[in-house]
Amino acid sequence: MDALSRGSFSSHWSICQSLKKRQRNDLLFAIFAAIVIDLSIWVVGAEILKPNGIEITSMHDLSQALSIYFGDAGQLIFYLGILGALYSSVIGFSLGFPKVAIDALQNIKKERRKQYGEKPENDPAFKWFSLFILVTPILWSIPGMPGFVTMVVFVNVLSVVGLPVISIGLLIISNQKKMLGKYTNNWLENVLLVLTTILAIYSSVTLAVDTFF
Repeated sequence: MDALSRGSFSSHWSICQSLKKRQRNDLLFAIFAAIVIDLSIWVVGAEILKPNGIEITSMHDLSQALSIYFGDAGQLIFYLGILGALYSSVIGFSLGFPKVAIDALQNIKKERRKQYGEKPENDPAFKWFSLFILVTPILWSIPGMPGFVTMVVFVNVLSVVGLPVISIGLLIISNQKKMLGKYTNNWLENVLLVLTTILAIYSSVTLAVDTFF
């Protein structure tokens, strides 16, 4: 993003090209890991939860998937996994998203970059973005707020509903010759991206209607 805003995309693109193989391997590994996790969830639901009549309404219900067969040790492993997942997410979100926000802010107000330098952490707004991400999850712990399962479903619904915005933005940006030069999409890539955008819009509308109406 920073490279695009300064018009030095071509030099950075050559660096990215040298890392193409590593990026592809990283992406393939992430896809494979997601498939394994999804299959694991389906297997647990089909082989453990449903036969025992367990309906997931809280994290305690999820922990029973391990405690039924492994006792208290299985339940402890589950909660340690939850703690690890939450801890790693907090670190990534509280540092990563504020950097993206500050980069966008400094691209809009370029005088801020000149004033505070290249590092996003030097911008005073960085700590406020980070504090917002760290504090707002506490609202879910207030008595009477929706539980864990509701929160997970709601967040996933929002991500799907917001997907068309990302697809449309990607379609526009990837055809900007001013920024990408000769690396803009060809006609086949545009066709695939348009079809993907249409599918994303259809899925989002369908999901929103089913969820909220």
